[in-house]
Amino acid sequence: GRKRANEYALLARPFSAREARRLGLVNRLAPAGEVLARALALAEEAQRAGPFCIREIKTLALRMDRGARAEQLGAAADRLSGIMTAPGTGVGA
Repeated sequence: GRKRANEYALLARPFSAREARRLGLVNRLAPAGEVLARALALAEEAQRAGPFCIREIKTLALRMDRGARAEQLGAAADRLSGIMTAPGTGVGA
């Protein structure tokens, strides 16, 4: 996916939303009339997680992109899970 996306970008080739999803550039698609509502719903969900949780998720994603070892990712995921299920965070069970 990433190599193909780089090819599209470097050659300035246009591509559809479906192709962007297939390449992994976007996680989900929405009909034009529902884009704002779906984006706001995702923003509200992220807001409930809180800034510390969001920072940990971003850190985990960057580590994954940089090819971190499985045990490093596992430790980060465990830490994040603990944060998300802690009382008072507003997320988790």
